[in-house]
Amino acid sequence: MAALAYGLTRGDDVPSVAGSARAPEASAPATPGATATPGAPDAASPTAGTGQPTGGAVAPPGSSSSSASQPPVGADGRRTVTAEDRLTRWSYAVPGSAEWVVGNDLMSYVDEAGRVLVRASSPSYFRSGYCRGGAGVARSWVGWSSERRDDTSATVTNRWVAAVAQGSQGRGDDPHTPVRTQELPRVDGMTVRQSSSVVTLRTPDPQGCLPPQVEVTATQYSGALGSRTLVMVRDVAVRDMLPAQVKEQIFASVRQTR
Repeated sequence: MAALAYGLTRGDDVPSVAGSARAPEASAPATPGATATPGAPDAASPTAGTGQPTGGAVAPPGSSSSSASQPPVGADGRRTVTAEDRLTRWSYAVPGSAEWVVGNDLMSYVDEAGRVLVRASSPSYFRSGYCRGGAGVARSWVGWSSERRDDTSATVTNRWVAAVAQGSQGRGDDPHTPVRTQELPRVDGMTVRQSSSVVTLRTPDPQGCLPPQVEVTATQYSGALGSRTLVMVRDVAVRDMLPAQVKEQIFASVRQTR
């Protein structure tokens, strides 16, 4: 971690090297639900509880694994696990496999001084622990970005790109592609706009955990019941990256309970 200007923190973890997440934090353990139901975003007393893949490290107390219960079957015939924000009742679904951990966290990217750069709630992690050289490593994660009143998918993407691109010594010198925005087909009756950018990492990585590039994608859903933005940070240009098709399925799974 000494070579990194920041970390992605969750639970009681110490910020450390990780791939797309570079490393995760929240505040206190929460009781997992039957379908790994996550906690509320930006709550005054956020809850947390992050598990580890069943084939990896032992899960900490209060954690939950995506394979802990029999997941429901999605529209494509594959089993999925729903991650729901209990305060706002927004949810998304991830594959119900041991490669996924559905957390109950409020996690943040922080700088060297511990200042929060960006924050997300109800995150789920893909291939958590894939690199033994760095604690908290995940090939991808997805969660609800904390938002401001005038946010768009592009402004949210820019904030997360800035956090990911901090680079070594906190200079923010990791280059990234221009943010591109597109309108997607409606999801559950909601208007959907998606923005993305790819960051090329220049951070020294003696443990070999970091990917050459990280893709940041923010998808904003707007409807009669309000709007939320789901953000995904995904390692790219590596063999075990999260497939683009799965990424699209996750963004298409968003719902708000009425």
